[in-house]
Amino acid sequence: MKSIAVPREEEEALRALLRRRHQLTESLVRVKQRIKSLLLYIGQTEPHGLTSWTDKSIRQLENMSLNDAYQILLKSLIRQLRFVQDERQIVLNQLQSLISKTDQQNRLGCLSSIPGVGSITALTFLLEVFNPERFNRAEEIVSYLGLAPMVHHSGEQTPPGKLQPVGQACLRSLLIEAAWMWKTKDEGARTMYNNFLSKMGIPQKAICAMARRLAIILWRIAVEQRTYYPIEVKV
Repeated sequence: MKSIAVPREEEEALRALLRRRHQLTESLVRVKQRIKSLLLYIGQTEPHGLTSWTDKSIRQLENMSLNDAYQILLKSLIRQLRFVQDERQIVLNQLQSLISKTDQQNRLGCLSSIPGVGSITALTFLLEVFNPERFNRAEEIVSYLGLAPMVHHSGEQTPPGKLQPVGQACLRSLLIEAAWMWKTKDEGARTMYNNFLSKMGIPQKAICAMARRLAIILWRIAVEQRTYYPIEVKV
């Protein structure tokens, strides 16, 4: 029988709170979609700035002149939007406060030193992995995160592998988003991305390869508890 890693009660509680924050983010996306769908349905032009959901654009939404029923519906959605925004921030603040009382604060700072890796990505990686020392090889961590391409074949030639839907989908998505930012802000990462792109020919595949490399760097930094130093890649 294969052994499995079981997080301690404190680690599991922090992970549950983090996942609550991600649930609120998903709820926020849905309510924004409902507001935009309503405007499209009734033929109303979106206020300027609604793409980034600025306070000014939300106030313009509240002041729209609509049919009474639509007006009530829109204001209900706006109240839901504001509630989810506030609740998500409260949960994040409380989570960060709890993390600051643990021995993970130094690791969190080290992970955030990577260009393009924000506090949410670093925090999610830290809590979902929860014990980076349990992985012995880079292949183990990328497989755990669902970033290792799996190949199934019976012939002599080996076909290209595909990512399997395993691991934490939210963390995998955050790593891919962070990889886009990483290759933008770090010259060595940009060179690495261009090398991948020249071999694969598809940006999505190249950025998945970058996310895989980023996950390995995050794992090493978490284990060694050091800050990031720019990578050197030969063209």
